[in-house]
Amino acid sequence: MIGPIDIGYPPRDLSPNGRAHHMALHRAKKKQLEEAYWATKVVLPRDWEHNGLPLTIAIAWHPVAGKAAPDRDNALASLKGALDGIAKALGVDDKLFRPVLTVADHKPAGAVSFNIIPETL
Repeated sequence: MIGPIDIGYPPRDLSPNGRAHHMALHRAKKKQLEEAYWATKVVLPRDWEHNGLPLTIAIAWHPVAGKAAPDRDNALASLKGALDGIAKALGVDDKLFRPVLTVADHKPAGAVSFNIIPETL
């Protein structure tokens, strides 16, 4: 298992229900991608080598105190930049990802954590 990879709470601009200007959306997605990329690089073992099999991505969504978490589809869609950053750091195509999203009500509030679980033969 690789992780945890912790990033900040996705900004409102990344919500599929948001109506952000396309440039604001681009900037937010790029910032999230870079944050996830570097957070992954920090925890990635030096001897990481992908075996070509799918990767389970366990995503723990920690809602901001007093606010409900978005529905699963919107939560996953708002993390597209983060998943792209993780894929870039791992050197794999994100089509190999099998995301599993859970809502966690414990600390850190207002964050998202990822754990990568490589499948084996």
